[in-house]
Amino acid sequence: SGVALEVHEGHLHKLRLLWAISHANEDGELQFDESVFRRDAFCILCRYAAMQGGGQTAGGGFQAALYPQAFCVLKERFGVFCECFASPLNCHFPCFASACQDVDRAFGSLGSFFDGFSKLVMGPWMDAQRRAVVKKRADGGGVIRVPHSFECNPPFEEAMVRAMADQLERLLRAYEASRLVLQFFVFIPAWGEEKSDAWSRLNGSAFLSKNITVPAVLHGYTEGSQHTKHHQRAVASHDTSIFMLQTKRAREMYVVDELTEELLTAMRPK
Repeated sequence: SGVALEVHEGHLHKLRLLWAISHANEDGELQFDESVFRRDAFCILCRYAAMQGGGQTAGGGFQAALYPQAFCVLKERFGVFCECFASPLNCHFPCFASACQDVDRAFGSLGSFFDGFSKLVMGPWMDAQRRAVVKKRADGGGVIRVPHSFECNPPFEEAMVRAMADQLERLLRAYEASRLVLQFFVFIPAWGEEKSDAWSRLNGSAFLSKNITVPAVLHGYTEGSQHTKHHQRAVASHDTSIFMLQTKRAREMYVVDELTEELLTAMRPK
């Protein structure tokens, strides 16, 4: 059709890896078909260009993400390995939920946070943790190595954040009732309770371990159009609230006070 879309070579390589991983066979052997990959890559580039206003370099704030250094802190200190709101283009981990499952599936998306992701949390991942707890008790110790720690950086829209807050509460209550480990690290604008019911719900959660406000000038984000822009990082345009939500078992395993300074350092403008 003559339509051409641009993407940085590094991001194209990342898409190839995600595509190959998601198409691995039952033995874990990576499968690759260049023509099919290029078709799938074209589809997501078109979709996200349209969502950002039709221009590939427009809408840098939309689909913005944490710096890689911040993701590394969350992973190393709190076992975070999955993003609840991401895309094949901006994800840091190969495990992520995203809005466009029809085109993102080819690159390993778990589906929407509200659907595919939540079904995994309440189904296979919860069952796996129950089995791990039983084994841990039988073995007399050890670390729970099943999914239990997640990063949430949703679209900064009131209704979306409110729906996310309600869903997080349901998931945390279910794990609390089963005495299991579950925690979420949520990043949204510091709207405050007077301006945002969604912010108030997160701040008033019984599972809130800590709420940090980060001034705009002291942190930044990776651009939403990082796959096309030459300058991929920007200083935040607003103060950010970081909500750390944990079940009782998660609080026993992880102390959030130990995270604060290390995470804030990783978020500083680059």
